Amino acid sequence: MGLSHVTPRAREPGQPRATALCDTCGRVETFACPSRGQAEISQKINRIGWALADGRLLCPGCEARRKAMSSAPKPRAKNPSELPPPAPSRAQKREIAELLAAVYDTAAGCYLGCESDATVAAVLGFPERPGWVAQLRQDLFGDNGGNQDIDGLSARMKVLEGQLSTLSEEIAASVQMLEKIRIAVGPAALRRAGQRP
Repeated sequence: MGLSHVTPRAREPGQPRATALCDTCGRVETFACPSRGQAEISQKINRIGWALADGRLLCPGCEARRKAMSSAPKPRAKNPSELPPPAPSRAQKREIAELLAAVYDTAAGCYLGCESDATVAAVLGFPERPGWVAQLRQDLFGDNGGNQDIDGLSARMKVLEGQLSTLSEEIAASVQMLEKIRIAVGPAALRRAGQRP
């Protein structure tokens, strides 16, 4: 701690003094201090704005800065989900564009076969970043992230839906006809015909 007590020589006028040296900025201040006790000197420097913090003697200016910094709100650590996703490097962008050129049909406006943004990202070694592929695909190739298998399956599902609708109508008609036949040949019909009592 930069605090010293100076006693004047016998022939020097005045009372004992203490000198304070700021441990942060080096400011020096000398002040009258009639007592030699450390407690009295500490009280005196406190009254004139000096402070002892963490074993360091601070002048009034440095103490004010320390208080301001300690009372300022600490920045909150960002949650990983709040951070923007990292962007692909130039080399990764080139790799994505090259693979997209091979697996994306710009005329049809979709991926070939069963390819997708996710499969391209997985092949290139960053399966957790299909968004990188989607962004470059939209910028350079096309907006549709679907593929031929999806389109083919969608068309097949429409055909099956039509067939199912027709089949449902046929089943309903068959159930009605079967009920009529049961009524026509059942026990009541045999009784009416005199075949059963």
